[in-house]
Amino acid sequence: MAYHFESLPQLVNLRGKLPHDGWQPTNSKYSKTDIAVHHSLTDQGDAYSFSRYHVYTNGWPEIAYHFVILKDGTIQWCHGLQVISYHVGNSNSFAVGVCLVGDFRDTEPTKEQKRSLRELHAQLKRDMPNYKRTRGHDEFPGYAWKPCPEFDYEAVLNGKAPEYGTATGGKATRTLGRGDKGLDVRRLQKKLIEAGYEMDGHGADSSYGPATEKAVKAFQRDQKLDVDGLVGPKTRAKLSALLLNKAEADKPEKTEKSKEDETVAFNDVYKNKWYADELKEAKEEGIAKGQPNGDFNPEEAVTRAEAAVFALRAYKKAKD
Repeated sequence: MAYHFESLPQLVNLRGKLPHDGWQPTNSKYSKTDIAVHHSLTDQGDAYSFSRYHVYTNGWPEIAYHFVILKDGTIQWCHGLQVISYHVGNSNSFAVGVCLVGDFRDTEPTKEQKRSLRELHAQLKRDMPNYKRTRGHDEFPGYAWKPCPEFDYEAVLNGKAPEYGTATGGKATRTLGRGDKGLDVRRLQKKLIEAGYEMDGHGADSSYGPATEKAVKAFQRDQKLDVDGLVGPKTRAKLSALLLNKAEADKPEKTEKSKEDETVAFNDVYKNKWYADELKEAKEEGIAKGQPNGDFNPEEAVTRAEAAVFALRAYKKAKD
């Protein structure tokens, strides 16, 4: 097995089997440092339906996520770790995306999903040599406005009870003020920081203290809202709108593909690599055939079986 996570019994390999219109670019598993946790924002769905939406509605080459976790705990494997998929904008090149099916604004993942997330996460950390951290979608640069994943993934990964605060009527609907604690406070603090309100260096500590109140009042004043230090629907809406506008403004302009980005023979063999010409010739001669999705995975280790196949093909070609 190429990856440790392949040993998970609930894993189903769907690579190359999902709807697509072209293929995503690749780098290598060594480039991946982050794991991004998403929710689908839908009550139902699976890798097939998400792939159809991403390809036929969004116009993307393939499904956005590397993994989809169904409500029964099934893990659908959609991409190898080398694939650069569309799920966290400018962070796509170093992030592996894991999506849990469900709308977790008012519900929780199933116990089967939580268990699968923990088990997959543990194995991914082993399979990503340069792993640094795990973040929710809304914790990546430019996405603080987005309500995703809307469940306490950190508590899930640590096997603890979620910390949503004491409000009735939902996870993110209570009015926040001095003395409140919980995940919703931490999310608010992260959004304020991204919007430029530093809270005197206290950071996101899940506790609504004087520094958070000061930042909220400064934001309300700047947005011409009632300056009461309380975070209700109007303040939330203004903060989300500001962050969305900021994300749009920060998007880089599209540029023409550089020569360094051009590939030959396979999707992930770049022209400027020392081995590019040899691999191109090897493919033309039928010695190297690559993966069903058009990748060759040039930075991955070769098994003894693969080495034997290459050698036999070269031997037969030499005899012709």
